[in-house]
Amino acid sequence: NGSIKVGKNAIVGQVETVNGSIKFEDGVTAEHAETVNGSIVLGSNCNIKGHAETVNGSISAGNGCVVDGRMETVNGKISAIGTEVDGNIETVNGNIKLDNGTVVDGDVIIEKSTGWFNSNNKTPEVYIGENVVVKGDLIFKKRVKLHISDSAKVGDIIGKEFIDM
Repeated sequence: NGSIKVGKNAIVGQVETVNGSIKFEDGVTAEHAETVNGSIVLGSNCNIKGHAETVNGSISAGNGCVVDGRMETVNGKISAIGTEVDGNIETVNGNIKLDNGTVVDGDVIIEKSTGWFNSNNKTPEVYIGENVVVKGDLIFKKRVKLHISDSAKVGDIIGKEFIDM
């Protein structure tokens, strides 16, 4: 329990907490970053050898970051600026913003909300900005608001209806 802050240019193993956020300053290298109730903030030029994952919190990756695995949250937004992601980017109840030449080798996925207690009816927003490349598909298992920049390249758009932003 508790938040974790990793200093500039540090090299660490697995960074995990349950109730707390994870913040990497610029240039950090880590095996993976995982929390249950908290956000993950990756400074510029961070290198994550595995995944960045949270349940209740947002994930943001600064310019020059490389994530060798997936970026995933259930209840939170995901943003990546000039980032390389080798896996999928996935959320259930959150927005996704990719900008400044971010490259995603996998899919961008909005999962369907499930469970008895799910009352979040807000339509997620997916923003695919300037010079972004999604080598996989955009997979929407529920309705989303979608913006794709003219300079972006994406795979197929699969799934539920979407609204242009």
